[in-house]
Amino acid sequence: MPNLKIYTRYFRRVAVTFIAAAVLHGCTSPPSFNTDRQYSNASEIKRWQAQGKLGIRLPGESKAVNFVWQQDGENFKIQLHGTLGLGNISLEQNDNTATLQTSNGKRTADSAETLIQESLGVNIPVSSLNYWMKGIALPHPSIEATPVFNENNTLKSLEQENWNVEFRSYHSADPISLPRKIIVRHQDTRITLVIKNWQY
Repeated sequence: MPNLKIYTRYFRRVAVTFIAAAVLHGCTSPPSFNTDRQYSNASEIKRWQAQGKLGIRLPGESKAVNFVWQQDGENFKIQLHGTLGLGNISLEQNDNTATLQTSNGKRTADSAETLIQESLGVNIPVSSLNYWMKGIALPHPSIEATPVFNENNTLKSLEQENWNVEFRSYHSADPISLPRKIIVRHQDTRITLVIKNWQY
């Protein structure tokens, strides 16, 4: 019988790497964007792509990797690479099915959060990050948010779903400023995103 501890360590390693990296598996072509459309605020942006670096720190483990995050409504594809020997990793959410693909196989679940929790034993608010990455709170009537704003009305920090989100810097744009660096904390988990490029 396989050693359960070995599998647990492996999947936790994949979890840390996933949260810290990104490269899309199975994307046959890059998404197209209507660059002529004018948006008045970040909440209007439903289809976007962000590229940069992602780091995650857990007790005894820390990793940093490059990521590509493609979002289309509530569906997304996250590509991870530079995963320190684990190969390319992808996380994809389509409707009610989430898929985690690594060089050692594929796992599925009904949501990305469930998949990460079951596979890696780590709680990561992937669906909320979709909104936090754009500098806005998760717009859910039953989920409270405690925002603090900068003088220019961009978010400085946010408390939501027991996570503390700090917006350290923004890309300057008119009329929308999107985050450049975000730090997300909950208990012993710290996630850092440095977004180098936005497309929408």
